[in-house]
Amino acid sequence: MTFGADDRLVSVTAVSRAVDPAPISATFRAANAMLVTLAGPPVKRDGEGSVEELRQGLLRQASAEYRFQDFYALTRVTNMGDGFVLTEEYRALPKVAARELPSR
Repeated sequence: MTFGADDRLVSVTAVSRAVDPAPISATFRAANAMLVTLAGPPVKRDGEGSVEELRQGLLRQASAEYRFQDFYALTRVTNMGDGFVLTEEYRALPKVAARELPSR
């Protein structure tokens, strides 16, 4: 977890590891389904994260990236050779205030 200058939570990173790809793949897919509901479709996606895909070899990876107003999320699954890892990263993005125009 990362906290900002005002002691507010600004990011969370979670890492899960398993010897078998099935639970990692299932969690990756569930996280992405939840994120689609919250933020809409991913802005960037590489791979599906299926068990078959992850078993294709060392460092085989799938990921999805989401952006929605003041929210960013990244999910990534990786074949590490001796196991499978899911990384989930969630960040609050700063709100950008509209610039005031000078009065005439």
